Amino acid sequence: MELPIPAASAVKIGGERAYKLARRGVHVDMPTRRSRVDALDVIAYQEGEVRLDLRVSSGTYVRAVADVLGGHCRTLRRLEIGPFSVDEADPERFIPPDEALARL
Repeated sequence: MELPIPAASAVKIGGERAYKLARRGVHVDMPTRRSRVDALDVIAYQEGEVRLDLRVSSGTYVRAVADVLGGHCRTLRRLEIGPFSVDEADPERFIPPDEALARL
């Protein structure tokens, strides 16, 4: 699906970051980007607020998905990217580049 890129994104419009234009109050017709939602699971629903787990393609703006669903994104946390998970994160350990590349 084609989704509009949020005005608060780092995409360059006319050589300037969209978020900088938005902060100055400059209205820009934002371009769209092809996005893919592989999974959308409802984790919790309480008092009109829903918590979702999304699996999306690279370059997908989750806030744009929330907007299409008729809501907005209050908080956002990336838990995985490619083969890397936040559960594996250890601030005391750095993965050597060759090991990281082997996972890709």
